[in-house]
Amino acid sequence: MKKSVKYRLPIIIAVFIVAALGVYFIVNNIFFEKFYMSRKQSMLEKSFYEVKQTVEEGNPADILSGFEKLMTNSGISVILLDSSGGVITSSTTNVTPLRNQFFEAILSSRNDENLIVRTKDYFIQRLSDSNTGTDYMVLCGSTEDNEFIMLRVTIESIRENVGLSNTFQAYIIIVLSIICVVVVFVVTRLKAANAKLSEDIKEKIEIDDMRKEFLANVSHELKTPIALIQGYAEGLKEGVASDEESRAEYCDVIIDESAKMNNMVRQLLNLTRLESGTESLSMENFDITELLKSRITAFEIKARQLGVYFILGNDEPCIVCSDPSKVEEVIDNYISNAIDHASGEKRIDVSFTVINDKLRVNVFNTGEPIPEEALEKVWIKLYKVDKSRNRQFGGFGLGLSIVKAIMEELGNGYGVENCSDGVVFWFELDRAK
Repeated sequence: MKKSVKYRLPIIIAVFIVAALGVYFIVNNIFFEKFYMSRKQSMLEKSFYEVKQTVEEGNPADILSGFEKLMTNSGISVILLDSSGGVITSSTTNVTPLRNQFFEAILSSRNDENLIVRTKDYFIQRLSDSNTGTDYMVLCGSTEDNEFIMLRVTIESIRENVGLSNTFQAYIIIVLSIICVVVVFVVTRLKAANAKLSEDIKEKIEIDDMRKEFLANVSHELKTPIALIQGYAEGLKEGVASDEESRAEYCDVIIDESAKMNNMVRQLLNLTRLESGTESLSMENFDITELLKSRITAFEIKARQLGVYFILGNDEPCIVCSDPSKVEEVIDNYISNAIDHASGEKRIDVSFTVINDKLRVNVFNTGEPIPEEALEKVWIKLYKVDKSRNRQFGGFGLGLSIVKAIMEELGNGYGVENCSDGVVFWFELDRAK
């Protein structure tokens, strides 16, 4: 989901840019020729008044120079005729076709079909040369001396320019679209790479923090038994325990603390082996009810000593497919954890429910709920809800980490939930086919 959101904005921007370029091309293709024709018309009108002013000022050299300038700079052909139709001067040496076109324009101006505009000084219309197939925009007007001026520009050149412009812009749009897509792709990849780098850095920091916390926790857990062993061993050496009973008590403490350290190291090695994924699973069908009964029996003495009692919620056989030894270890850790934390009524309910092709095993104990902020952390190695690390239960905070590693290896769900009068830990297994 996050990835799709991350890519969505660059894709939207790319689509918007390409769409905008496409709209621009369509609008340009439809309206540019009209706009260009309007500009040419304005150019003819402006040129007409310039020519008229030059002619009325009566300097032949200026007239010829002005005509040549228009022909060179704007592609406008100009011819000046007297009142009887004779040629006074022209921008081209081949005056006959231009003169004939002037008369054709005069005759056809009565037909408004090709007329573009008419004023008191001039009219502008379209003309077509049947011999060459060329279309023209022609302006015909007169001076105060009744001399006639005709300006002509080819429409074909306008259309050619518009076509060239549209073609060129189409290429630009295609190139820009490709560049846009490439840029968006590169930016997206860079953003993805940066996001991945940020995630990797964050993960590394979290791993470093977890490693530091783990080492601190291990040091804390080992410090107490080592200190006790050292203290009692020195007491024995210095003869503090003078009688046999005291020496036996000192030895019992040393043996007990050594056993706790050995158990912790064994659990750490077991957890490391599980997390490395080097252990192979031995999947088989077995009765989960019988396994639960046997594990409850194994913990009854310890439970009775602490005033805890069990209730088995299911008695009917139920066959599951999993690794029995791994499941047994999960059950043992859940039951041991429940015994250590049972309070109030000191009741432990062990049951299971069938959900489609899954079976959920629940181990509930009455007692205090787990703080909400700690529910997701109980699976962390050496994490304890009780920060004072009371040693009365002899636990190291590794059992639930082992459960997590086993269940992830088995590919099934697990979890913990607070209830109104206690806490329930659960895990799921596949039912036998």
